[in-house]
Amino acid sequence: MKSKPAACLVAGVVAVLSLGARLLSQEGDRTPPAARPAVIQSRTEAEPGGLELLMDDEWVDRKEGVRRVLGTAIKEPGGVLRPDKPWESAGATLGMSLLFDDDEGKFKLWYLASMGPRIVQLPNASSVPSEATPRSKRTFLCYAESQDGVRWVRPALGRFAFEGSTGNNIVREIFFPGGVTDTVFYNVVKDPQDQDPARRYKAIGFQDAERSLLADRPDGGRGVCVAYSPDGFNWSEPALVMDTQDVTDADSLFPEREPSTGKWTLFLRPRVLPKRRFIGYAESRDFERWTYPRMLITPDSGDDEWMEFYGSLMSAYPAMKRSSFPSRS
Repeated sequence: MKSKPAACLVAGVVAVLSLGARLLSQEGDRTPPAARPAVIQSRTEAEPGGLELLMDDEWVDRKEGVRRVLGTAIKEPGGVLRPDKPWESAGATLGMSLLFDDDEGKFKLWYLASMGPRIVQLPNASSVPSEATPRSKRTFLCYAESQDGVRWVRPALGRFAFEGSTGNNIVREIFFPGGVTDTVFYNVVKDPQDQDPARRYKAIGFQDAERSLLADRPDGGRGVCVAYSPDGFNWSEPALVMDTQDVTDADSLFPEREPSTGKWTLFLRPRVLPKRRFIGYAESRDFERWTYPRMLITPDSGDDEWMEFYGSLMSAYPAMKRSSFPSRS
């Protein structure tokens, strides 16, 4: 995925981290982080003729007669993809499953749509949110596409019969057998480098799975899972690749391989005791064997004692390689 206006759909987070960090580790190295420090290698000089995103003074030698001014984002009036279909009556949820397909010249988006009431009040309960319980509802993986990132269409895929008609954009229905309402389809990328056309599209996220690629968890379980597709519509069943002994949740996948290593980088929340939300990362060359999660963002002396970092949206930018937009709680 090249850096195009896809970033215009990501908003509401604070940009604070990392000018072009390159994350390095040993493929398949499962040694706990206490036994080996994380290695983060950063650029040592600006790239000649390259574009620089001057978030701070990291690459500024001196300043005279200038000042840094934060640009004003121009927000589109109203949502660019409104949940107005019957299968979207309970809303639509976007993850990181947005890409620009260079081969087809358009944006592609996979999102979750739900129908049915969101909540039902318990008998004699007040309006306190904690006294509301989720009510059963149906959830669907849907697909939309756009030429400019603003005007979106829902193509009739002819794949899923909804109320007797396949004239909809539903890819498949999503079930949550273990109760976790996350899904492997939180991240979807297209991988032109994979020699297997059945793995052209890849998905990764946190959920329960009946299949496993872990030798010590052959019956599946809860954790980071992967799925593959030749076209973005016909998906394999999710398979477990990292369980909850290592992580408490998965977050965003960097949308392209690291050019110098050919590896994927996944950002997630490593398991710590007592449980705290920090941001870590793992790497993989084949999308199935991932390195042991390493810490990346944790509170420092300038933060509150119980500061937590909930998640991080990742994007590419010329000369920066990676940029992060963390959210905290």
